[in-house]
Amino acid sequence: MNECDSKIIQLIQSRDEHGIQLLLKEYGGLIKAIVKKNLYHFESHLDECINDCLFGIWNNIHKYDSNKNSFKNWICVIAKYQSIDMLRKYQKDTETTSLENNVIYVDQGLKLHEQAWFDLIKDLSEVDQQILTMIYLEGYKPEEVAAMLGQKTSNIYNRTSRAKEKLRLVKEESQ
Repeated sequence: MNECDSKIIQLIQSRDEHGIQLLLKEYGGLIKAIVKKNLYHFESHLDECINDCLFGIWNNIHKYDSNKNSFKNWICVIAKYQSIDMLRKYQKDTETTSLENNVIYVDQGLKLHEQAWFDLIKDLSEVDQQILTMIYLEGYKPEEVAAMLGQKTSNIYNRTSRAKEKLRLVKEESQ
């Protein structure tokens, strides 16, 4: 570990704000680059995420172990996961907002789409039809489907995989 890293760690551990200033001077560009890489769609949240990274480093400095990783890599991991968490948060908020702002109209096109879907999966068992419809048409996650049907998540994944394979074989036979 280099001398600058040792000084940063020592200052932050002793709760001296100069440690954060030194951290920003030494690794600010790196943190910003990592955050920007993951939040390129949400540039307005870059500063918030960088602040969350610094806060995470401040609060978790006692967890840093120089035997496991370099200080630079430890900072990179914090920045990466902090930006991924923020990305998930704002993607979820964006999806929810867009759904709330759009009125969904059931028209003939949607009915035709649903009819095509049910024509596609008609050769599957009722349970497999239900699982695929819940996942691919209604947008549920396999974990949610498992909870609703009282099955293990691994069972849902297996049934989905087998059903998709059966659909592939049916398609190949019909061509």
